Amino acid sequence: MIEMLKQKRTGIMALSLAGIILCAAGIVTLAVLLSKTGELVNTFEPGNVTTEVREEFEPTETATVFRKEPVVANTGKNACYVRVRVTASPEEQLEIGGWDRQNWTEKEDGYYYYNKALESGESTTPLFKEVSVKKEYEETIEGFEVNVYQEAVQAKMNAADGSSTTDAAQIWEAYEANVIPESFKN
Repeated sequence: MIEMLKQKRTGIMALSLAGIILCAAGIVTLAVLLSKTGELVNTFEPGNVTTEVREEFEPTETATVFRKEPVVANTGKNACYVRVRVTASPEEQLEIGGWDRQNWTEKEDGYYYYNKALESGESTTPLFKEVSVKKEYEETIEGFEVNVYQEAVQAKMNAADGSSTTDAAQIWEAYEANVIPESFKN
């Protein structure tokens, strides 16, 4: 019986020693792994879309016709899509002419969309070429304003699942909804 107790005690001690060795090996392995992992650097960089309206505005030979050629310049780092809204006041007394219908598309929302993405440093073609006072108002108009308001969005958009698109219509739709789509996969 004493012999059996000694064997049992020896077995318990052997199991305890094996447990201690396994724990020590785990701690040493964890310490080695942690010491091997260096500082992780976040390489995420937010997009940089910056644009500005530039325009030529000057009278022509006729005092009621003015050369006005608004363009949008991409001054940021990322390619972007551009849209422009034009307002004139007093609208009924003015006429805007020389519209560029080849590079710009007017949509029902009142904006003119440039038909391609602008790379960094590029500018659009002029949206229109001139502003004139209608003949019947030449003697009565005292002043006028033609404002060009522009917006731009990055030309590549990522969805929540990591898919992406460069489709201008999908990007403008997401911009209007002020939401990041779940996916761009179709």
